[in-house]
Amino acid sequence: MLPSLPLLVPLLGLAIASPTADPSSARTVQPAAVVFDGVHVVSMERDAIDRDRVVLVRDGRIEAIGSRNQVKVPAGATRIDARGKYLMPGLHDMHAHLAQGTGENMDAAQRQLTVYLAFGVTTVRALAAPPSGFEVKRRVNSGQLLGPQLFITGQSINGQSAATPEAVTALVKQMASLGADVIKTHGMWKSPEPYTALVEATQAAKLPLAGHVTPEFGIERAIEAGQQIEHLDGMIAATVPPGTAVPPGQFVFEEAVLAQVDSARVDALARRMAQRGIYHGPTLALFRIFAGTETAESLRARPDTMFTPRQALEQWTLQRRNQLQQPLPTSARERYLAVRDMMVRRLQAHGVPLLAGSDGSQFFMVPGFGLHRELEALVQAGLTPYQALLAATRTPATYLGRGAVTGTIAVGKQADLVLLDANPLENISNARRIQGTMLRGQWLDRAALDDMERRVTAAVRAL
Repeated sequence: MLPSLPLLVPLLGLAIASPTADPSSARTVQPAAVVFDGVHVVSMERDAIDRDRVVLVRDGRIEAIGSRNQVKVPAGATRIDARGKYLMPGLHDMHAHLAQGTGENMDAAQRQLTVYLAFGVTTVRALAAPPSGFEVKRRVNSGQLLGPQLFITGQSINGQSAATPEAVTALVKQMASLGADVIKTHGMWKSPEPYTALVEATQAAKLPLAGHVTPEFGIERAIEAGQQIEHLDGMIAATVPPGTAVPPGQFVFEEAVLAQVDSARVDALARRMAQRGIYHGPTLALFRIFAGTETAESLRARPDTMFTPRQALEQWTLQRRNQLQQPLPTSARERYLAVRDMMVRRLQAHGVPLLAGSDGSQFFMVPGFGLHRELEALVQAGLTPYQALLAATRTPATYLGRGAVTGTIAVGKQADLVLLDANPLENISNARRIQGTMLRGQWLDRAALDDMERRVTAAVRAL
């Protein structure tokens, strides 16, 4: 059996020997007004395209959307010829690991933030962050550093970091005082009492609770607590007949157990989650790597590994080779992944809100690029491209309490936008075909994004 998700060397988490130029010096445009002329708008307010529109952005906000006759373009506005292109909201990666660093001089944190923008990610929720992450968040969100809007947790609260109810309460208070936006748990206590303390402490701190579900409290307790659930944790144990011996951990490859997962129980569980407003982050793409059969050589040949420091890549390669040496039938791997895909389809069908997250950087999941792999995995599981994109735009904005600010393209919203060469509602892979990213009204064209990527790859090669 494969282990639970390990703690890996972060993709961009290695120190750089010699600093390079700040990517904020890349060619950017931030005039008072920017006009996208002739663009097809993927508003994400509905599963449709508004064709041949003029979108006016002024002072970081969307001021007007309409036909050329309807939108009055101010004198001096910068015009972007967007004929035949598609404009969608900026993407959210709702499960990230923030790298160590100050976010300057092409350190690990700045490399990570830069790659996010290159792939259209304008908001990131970091469910793992070093102490330096709080200052990086403050500087990014205040506009001092170029990067996606950040929401972060600090130290995970679990059986190793806080073993008793008293320790749990103290650690939640500490994370809240540092400025955490969310409290994350990995569970793993010896009894349910620390989880009860965790729920009470997060509620007292008025912070959302997110993360893993482990057997000592289980998914029903997590639903009752309103916890946002990652990785579909606890769902197999909750959807097999009572008395079925389900192995602990996230990976269940016993085919006799998987065969007993009852779709009716999955539906009943999904209905309860929908009624309670429980959000799920499935992280399908990462689990496809861990539980799949793709070789280390194939994973290493992915184009996104250009952003991966050699030391991390070597570690991941060795780990993958060791995993595939374990005597595990391909049929067991395929059944496990099929069960996860089925669960995502049933969650979607019953209205459970889904959050797209890469769980990177780790194990061949690269910031920015990894989110696109997750969107594609959601479609492979049976969602439509529109449903998958909802999980990276409107739904996470609602979860974060920012539905009035971002997540869709509408007048008055913050101008976090991505310009594409092709329609992402026809093929989700088109969401990768990025011609430019607008971050809070600041326009980064394709040349600027290419320059930013070159700076990151140069910094990685210099390690």
